[in-house]
Amino acid sequence: MVAEAKILHEVAQNMIGFNSPVALNKEAEMQFLSSLYLHIDSACNYAGLRPITDGAGSMWVTEQSKIQLLEESAKESRPERVYEIYAREEAEVEKMEEKERKIAQLEKALRKTQREMEKIRVEI
Repeated sequence: MVAEAKILHEVAQNMIGFNSPVALNKEAEMQFLSSLYLHIDSACNYAGLRPITDGAGSMWVTEQSKIQLLEESAKESRPERVYEIYAREEAEVEKMEEKERKIAQLEKALRKTQREMEKIRVEI
């Protein structure tokens, strides 16, 4: 969000003009920006955006997006959903273990074949 605020500030500075008395006086610049924001967003609703947080991070969303995110979060934390995710992950782990067992069998067969080939070479 800081990057977006910097972009907004840069755009507003470009609107003021480089040699303007407002640009040269930082207090006047802040008053200009405050007036501009009040003109653009007179209801002070931040363009319909509201902050939402999960405790670890936060972001600005519309009210509709906030509701959707909360609904999705509630679905993900239901016990049956948690079990479904766990079961899917367990199935993936089992697949990986089966592949590793197959690879080990193939490597063992390859080593056996290489030993037999080496014996044949020695006999010839």
